[in-house]
Amino acid sequence: MDDLIIYAVPLPDNQIRLTDDGGTLNTETITPTKRTILVQQIQRYGLRLENDEIMVEAGSDRFPEKSQQMIEGLILINIFVLQQ
Repeated sequence: MDDLIIYAVPLPDNQIRLTDDGGTLNTETITPTKRTILVQQIQRYGLRLENDEIMVEAGSDRFPEKSQQMIEGLILINIFVLQQ
């Protein structure tokens, strides 16, 4: 992977969803065991995996912190996938 793309989607109540829109990870190529490990690791960054989409939601006051966590989580996934 040469790039990371993160989308910021405005939500009601001054919330923002950061998502990769499913572009980072192809879970079809990951074994169930590795998927479990990956999910555990990204949860450490406050992220979740939902329908192959990595995301996090936060209020606009925590946007900088959550953006950093999203970037770190996507880099972790990038390293994880390269090790396969």
